[in-house]
Amino acid sequence: MLPDHPTPVATGNHVHGAVPVAIRDPRHAPDAVQRYDEESVKAGALGFLRGAQFIERVVMNRR
Repeated sequence: MLPDHPTPVATGNHVHGAVPVAIRDPRHAPDAVQRYDEESVKAGALGFLRGAQFIERVVMNRR
């Protein structure tokens, strides 16, 4: 699951910033993250990825 931009509930406006990512891959065990939000997912197995890093690591399956 991957949104393309954050939209804070308080304003309802699209803003620039980090977006959370959730990926299910049966080849890998789940990490310990239990919530899908901007802060919780930073502690996940993927950590914080910039756009190019996301493409290389997730889409192109590079480590």
